[in-house]
Amino acid sequence: MRVLILGSSNGFFKPGYVQAIADHPTISEVVNISLGASPAVMAPYRMNGIDLASFDYLFVETLINDAASISNGTYWREALADVLRWIVHEAARANTVPVGLLLPGDFSHQAMEGVAEIHKAAFGGRVLDMLPILRRTADPITSLMHDASHVHPNFSYHATKAFLDHLTSFDIPEVGGESAIRYSYISASGPRPVVISTSVVSDVAYRYDEGQSFAIPVASGQSAIALIFNQSNTRTVLKVAGDNTILKDIRFDVDAPGGAKLIVSAMQPVQAGHQGISFQLTKLESVERSYFVKLDRIEIAGVIVREGESVSAIGNEQPVVDVWQPTDSQIDHIRSTFNQSIRPA
Repeated sequence: MRVLILGSSNGFFKPGYVQAIADHPTISEVVNISLGASPAVMAPYRMNGIDLASFDYLFVETLINDAASISNGTYWREALADVLRWIVHEAARANTVPVGLLLPGDFSHQAMEGVAEIHKAAFGGRVLDMLPILRRTADPITSLMHDASHVHPNFSYHATKAFLDHLTSFDIPEVGGESAIRYSYISASGPRPVVISTSVVSDVAYRYDEGQSFAIPVASGQSAIALIFNQSNTRTVLKVAGDNTILKDIRFDVDAPGGAKLIVSAMQPVQAGHQGISFQLTKLESVERSYFVKLDRIEIAGVIVREGESVSAIGNEQPVVDVWQPTDSQIDHIRSTFNQSIRPA
């Protein structure tokens, strides 16, 4: 079986859940298109050009970034529900089984469990929910965290390994015809291309500096809902204008470390006007800068756009079946194997 993984930075920790999937005897190939610091709305970008029909399973692991984006106000619950339904719909139309992996992060996030419920509803119970497993395995559960944002990769490895034997009980959801909402990715352009090549992703971004403007040809009826940019070389307040106008603050408190890091960042929707959507790097005198650079700048790869309206509020998702949970004996095994894996030799 072939598996496609759309995950967060959890998808790059070793051994981690990705290694557990790759190690399973029934899995012949794993393709990892994860992207750190990016919520589920990255799917149209990362899945662009991917033949979903060539995969048996699509694993989606974006909970930590979905919850963080909702908490900081760049995302909202209905938008997340819409994009998760679209992911499930696209997978089902390709005869691929969509599976949600729910790895919690900072437990002070009040949004975490509520966001997890949105995932469960979208995937119809086809999920591995780590939070109750963590609670059954250790007290305090923070002892099983690698840091404030990531479950310990040894724990996620052993918990996922136990879960995979249950995988064949999942079926392809019934989703009907065309999705009411469609998402796509549109590349930026410009006179100063910058090649971004990392171990995670390769793409071309375009450099603009303070006071400069550019446009992206978003079609009438579409709305820009997310930006893809190089976090390591982007600090600006971006004025985004179409039929409506927003200010997207994508500055950082300190200079980002060297190197390139493409991320996807959600924003309030901007409906395309007759000329598409324009972007201008602007400086707000009322907003104090707390970083030490002279010029605002952005290296932007493109935007994610949405077309169509949500067919319903949260509550019209896949019917939720019983979510898998390990038996007591499996919990004991997960606990013992995790302890052995981190015990010094």
